[in-house]
Amino acid sequence: MPMKYLVILALILSTHLAAESSISGEAIQEMTVAAPRIKNSVEALLEVRKQKNDVSDVLGQEAMSRSGDSDAAASLRRVTGLTLVNGKFVYVRGLGERYSSVLLNGSQVPSPEPTRRVVPLDLFPVAILESITVQKSFSPDRPAEFGGGLIELQTRNIPSKFTGQMTLGANTDNFQSGLSYLGGKQDHLGFDDGTRKMPSIIRNAFRSKKKIIVSETEGFKMEEIVKMTKSLSNTYNVKESSGEVLPNIQFSLGDSKKIAQGKIGGLMGFIYSNGADVGERQANSYNVGAGQKLEKDDKSNVTYAEREVQLGGALDLGFDYRDSHQFKLTSILLRNSTNLTQEKITEKSSDSFSSRKYTLMEWTERQLFLNQISGAHRSDTVDAKWRFNKSIANRDSPDSREIMRNNDGSQYVLETDVAGNKRVFSQLEDQSQEIGADLDLKLYERGDRKFLLKFGGAQNTKKRISDVYRLHLKNNFAPGSVPDLSQDTETILGQRGSDAFLLTNITDSADSFTGDQQLMSYYTAVEMSPSEKWTMVVGARKERSLQEVKTFKYYEPDMPTSEGSLKMDDVLPSYNVTWKVTKDERFRLAYGETVARPDFRELSTVSYIEDETGYDVIGNSHLKGTVIKNWDLRYERYFADSDYYSLGFFYKDFQAPIEAVFEPGDKLVKTFMNAETATNYGAEVEGRYSLRNIARTFRRWSVASNVSVINSIVTIDASQGNQTSKERPLQGQSPYVANIQLLYDRPQYKISSGLVYNVVGKRITEVGTNARPDVYEQPVHQLDFIFNQKFGDWGYGLRARNLLNPVAISSQGGEVVRSRQRGRSYVFNLSAYF
Repeated sequence: MPMKYLVILALILSTHLAAESSISGEAIQEMTVAAPRIKNSVEALLEVRKQKNDVSDVLGQEAMSRSGDSDAAASLRRVTGLTLVNGKFVYVRGLGERYSSVLLNGSQVPSPEPTRRVVPLDLFPVAILESITVQKSFSPDRPAEFGGGLIELQTRNIPSKFTGQMTLGANTDNFQSGLSYLGGKQDHLGFDDGTRKMPSIIRNAFRSKKKIIVSETEGFKMEEIVKMTKSLSNTYNVKESSGEVLPNIQFSLGDSKKIAQGKIGGLMGFIYSNGADVGERQANSYNVGAGQKLEKDDKSNVTYAEREVQLGGALDLGFDYRDSHQFKLTSILLRNSTNLTQEKITEKSSDSFSSRKYTLMEWTERQLFLNQISGAHRSDTVDAKWRFNKSIANRDSPDSREIMRNNDGSQYVLETDVAGNKRVFSQLEDQSQEIGADLDLKLYERGDRKFLLKFGGAQNTKKRISDVYRLHLKNNFAPGSVPDLSQDTETILGQRGSDAFLLTNITDSADSFTGDQQLMSYYTAVEMSPSEKWTMVVGARKERSLQEVKTFKYYEPDMPTSEGSLKMDDVLPSYNVTWKVTKDERFRLAYGETVARPDFRELSTVSYIEDETGYDVIGNSHLKGTVIKNWDLRYERYFADSDYYSLGFFYKDFQAPIEAVFEPGDKLVKTFMNAETATNYGAEVEGRYSLRNIARTFRRWSVASNVSVINSIVTIDASQGNQTSKERPLQGQSPYVANIQLLYDRPQYKISSGLVYNVVGKRITEVGTNARPDVYEQPVHQLDFIFNQKFGDWGYGLRARNLLNPVAISSQGGEVVRSRQRGRSYVFNLSAYF
């Protein structure tokens, strides 16, 4: 059935239900919205978890605020079995970001990352979220593209009465001095004011589809190239300066009113925050020498300062008719901008120079703009939901500058070849459009016995456009007239012309690509409760996906240098059984099959440079999708006063998992392949315990904790790649994850506080090659303190982060590869409620 007919059916049922509720004359109740309201209290969240038919964990805004986390990524590391990688990607049960999906209000979200399909969760501030649900067992009404779990973000609900809040805060990180360079006047707002924008004369040259070379036929005249050269800004010098100290701001305002036979309401929110990460880190690399011992190849010391600005706004409008029909409009704009200044000094044993200095100045803006219209309609026999979502994710990194200098024994001199100076302009746009509908038919319901028929579907269209332009100022001086290369960079590269430094285009044939995906999905399921103790949901989901990617030269967009495609057509069964031993005890057993698909770039066979690592990467047009078989078993026990505990086990079997490997050869070239097999299994224990059960003296104290023990094995064919380990854990998977929270609450004085501890076991961050061992990130113990108090219409909070201030170490065969000490930070907030 085409998707449009499903939506028409949902709308017809909506009209029928509207007439039905009008005749019945039901009383108007408190306003609800398209998604069920999840209150913030621990008790309410536990009740939601108890009533679910799948294995899920629910995190509310109260718990997120108590942990002192500012964004969804940081909050999710508190959830059982979840780990945070690179500060923005969440691994569920040790599985990489390719094995998780992100929904916002039930709809899929595009990614602003050029080489990943997954959404970086640091983009979503806690201030706009009502709850986060992590679904770990598959159900057919959810997208099938996840192996570890599905993460659903729910924006704040429209309030039933007038409410408002204004919060001002300060972060001690912003007071740190660090490296910087001359930027734009609006950097503190997270916008480039045009300082870094590609000059129009160069932009037009790229759009002309001509080669940027001196040529009467294929390119441009010398005088035109000289004009382009001189149009680039001459900002290269790095200096030490303190950041702009501006307050963090959060503001929200909402209300709802009765009108006729319904209610209308709205909620708006705004957030501005800024932070800084300033410090040093050390890095080493090793080769295998005589006797298979590791010998140091080079060592580096990195000094960096990365300043971040987060800006966002959200608007929700809702209409509730007779409490049986809800309509909701949601618009969200989120921006995250980072400004990185970095100097790295490297000493290499085999180098002719004693050391080299690399300088990087990089500005990056990430943005997500989402609009969603949704509706929910209920009667005694039918529940209907529909949604239409359109969103655009952008990533813009204009005028990233890279400089290299060589130490000739007494001073650093500028390298004049291609490695010596680069200007990189990159931009990405990821568009997503989704339409979906869900229908629940109550065929039988009497007491605790019921029989429901569920069916629905969705159509999702994605398009990704990515362009990278790389420029170099070439040494075009006549022999003997080259300037003193020990001078500052701006003095040297400021000398431009036909007989000086001249613009050269070094854009590669793989620096532009487009990707398209058409995904059509349908599902049907039966929910049965033959008695008050048993609930079963049995169903299947059919997903048909077609991915296509084209890589091309910017001046020949209609002549792709590489094309790749992947078509998948899967029917994926799902079984979820819940046994209610008593009203406070649950056994859950689940089995489901899910899929994982490659990213667009992973299907392209043209080599490109991975910005994060600097590796050459080449895709594989022969990649297959991965099918995952998932088993889950969990026992839950609930007590009074929000106490509970649960014990769960899981097992996953992967058919042809996608792994990043290195091709055979001396040069490390990364590629992707389907491994033979992989398994992932483990146990999860979590709970909350009120210490009043021990003694009345501790009645205001409680402990909440969770521990996950995880193991995985991936088998690589010995003929594929040059990895040292042919059998190893999945990259990024930790053998254990633990969270412990010691909480203190004093309701009489409206005080809530706590100590929050987190540790993640060692995990592979880089797969070993050429007989070198795998690189492991060692465990890091983090301890935070949070204190909040409200008095009248005011409140304040103090958050102390990383109190233990450990050194984060990555090691290879017992040798230190990277080390870094983040430092402590303190955040103070003052809030007004109205």
